Amino acid sequence: PVTVGEEADNDAYDPNVEEVNKDHGTPTTEEDVTGAVTVPDYPSEKEQPVITGDNPDQLPDGNTPGTTEVDVTVT
Repeated sequence: PVTVGEEADNDAYDPNVEEVNKDHGTPTTEEDVTGAVTVPDYPSEKEQPVITGDNPDQLPDGNTPGTTEVDVTVT
């Protein structure tokens, strides 16, 4: 017999990231960043992915203009 296993979730579902925009002087929180990440089409009957920030030191303090990349992990 031939058995084919299930596709791993990290191969089957790609996270989607929305841009986070903050006013000058307003720091970015981990909740702002993790709330901007979704996993479209992930089955509702499965345990939902957990999204966490990798390094709180990457979060902008709101006083320096520009774009900052913030790393997250989806498990």
